[in-house]
Amino acid sequence: MTTTQSTPPVTEYIKREGWDSTATKYNDAAGRTSAKGAALLIDLVSSLEPSLSHPNAYVFELGAGTGSLTHLLSSRYPSLPILATDISPLMLKQLTHNIPPSSQSNISTKIADMNDPLASLGEDGEGKFSHVFCTMALHLLEDPGKEKTLSKWSRLLRPSGVLAVAIWDFENGEGAGPLKIWAEAATAVDPTYIPPEYPDPSSERWTSTKKVERGMKEAGYKGVKAETYQIGFNVGTEAFMEFFWDSGNPMTVHRRATWTDQSRLGEVRREMERIVNEKYEEGWKIPMSAGLIVGRRLVDEEDVVREDVVKEDVVKEDVVKGDVVKGDFVKKDAVEEGFAGEDIMKRQIEKKGKKWLPFGCWCM
Repeated sequence: MTTTQSTPPVTEYIKREGWDSTATKYNDAAGRTSAKGAALLIDLVSSLEPSLSHPNAYVFELGAGTGSLTHLLSSRYPSLPILATDISPLMLKQLTHNIPPSSQSNISTKIADMNDPLASLGEDGEGKFSHVFCTMALHLLEDPGKEKTLSKWSRLLRPSGVLAVAIWDFENGEGAGPLKIWAEAATAVDPTYIPPEYPDPSSERWTSTKKVERGMKEAGYKGVKAETYQIGFNVGTEAFMEFFWDSGNPMTVHRRATWTDQSRLGEVRREMERIVNEKYEEGWKIPMSAGLIVGRRLVDEEDVVREDVVKEDVVKEDVVKGDVVKGDFVKKDAVEEGFAGEDIMKRQIEKKGKKWLPFGCWCM
């Protein structure tokens, strides 16, 4: 008897309610692994300008979950203000619960959909942040290319602000160990079972470093850099089994829902534990790849630099060919390709004997 069935839509398991259900147990395994990717992403961004230590720095975090990146970032930069957002109220409640006393003053939270965060923030959020982070969440969106998600995110950033993304890379080498282990266990119990493909070849999800890198470039970010690491899902057998069977994580719930004979799930569970112990060294050698992708939002042909950022008398002399000066505004309609808007401002401001500050600010 076959145990296959039509695969339930993944969308059913990535709604807010699904993540609410896993909030209290998320850090036991998935959160611990996410933190490894988050630490690598912070290291990468720390080598870039604008600096996270600058007094004007302000971070917006998408899909913050229970705070894998939030808490690491705050511990490294205690004075850095961070607005952590997520679609799940219970995830944010857990994030807040985990905030150490030393970080309570610089971390705030807000419910927001990462596909369109400005819908929650309103116009006050536009161009407000020096950095936007998203860790292990972008792959959940149905079609970020069609939805122009990264273009929406760029509106959160100041000119030359940094977008930093970490994802699970499901298409790199070993890919996602937990999904592979499920397939091994399920087919061992029932050879007729056909595990659903992930990533689904027909899906428009961004499930690889290359897809996010390409999407960032197409959205107009400059200086895009991508790296891939094998970080592992190395949490030990006990934590792995709890993650897969008892945590309520929407993606593991989705996998189990593809198995129709519920009376035999116990067999699959026992087989999985055996495989993890024997093949994956008691859960300490489970493959899991992470991709890190960063890029900078630069002034483009649609940007208008406001009077309170750069005044016309600062830039009207020796303007790079293609810049158009109109009254108290500078509109960069046709700057030579690849020439950063911030570089233009910096050069003109310093020529006038004024001091340049990052993020499009200037002073006498």
